[in-house]
Amino acid sequence: MSTFEKWFSLDGQVALVTGAGSGLGRAIALGLAEAGADIVCCGRRPQNLDETCNLIERTGRRALAIETDVGSSKQVKDSVAKAAAWQGRVHILVNSAGVMQGVRR
Repeated sequence: MSTFEKWFSLDGQVALVTGAGSGLGRAIALGLAEAGADIVCCGRRPQNLDETCNLIERTGRRALAIETDVGSSKQVKDSVAKAAAWQGRVHILVNSAGVMQGVRR
């Protein structure tokens, strides 16, 4: 392992990434996994989350998909509780989900 890898290793860390199903959120989740973190993937589209989790698991890291609409505080709290129950705690939080107020989905 290079000095760079030692300095920036995330081995043993758990990251929760919102918006992990696609785009920037997916890229961040994969980057954190490549650095050694296990990833909790949160987002609104289960199929996309499953795809991200499969990519993460190919890096040798663990991944958990949790369907979450960050526009719902209850769903966010439930997701954090599920993430903590899965690995004991969350060390890293990345808020990458986009939210538009007043727009119907």
